[in-house]
Amino acid sequence: FHDYINAVHSLNVNKFDRVLIDGRARVDCAFEISSYLDKNSIIFVHDYTNRDYYSNISKKYYKIIFQTYEGQTLAAFKLR
Repeated sequence: FHDYINAVHSLNVNKFDRVLIDGRARVDCAFEISSYLDKNSIIFVHDYTNRDYYSNISKKYYKIIFQTYEGQTLAAFKLR
């Protein structure tokens, strides 16, 4: 998934206010996008709550600011 994860670098954008991460390699995408965020940016990760291995997203770079637990789960994060 190297090209998929690194696609953000080809978008010609300096910073993102909001990012939705869904699809493949979500943890890797969350880490790769971190240099394009600032303290006010929010990332949303689809299906975060029901997949334990996604917890790596919140351990080093991000803090959870919101998450749902039912239906189509979603979590929102800000940089630490």
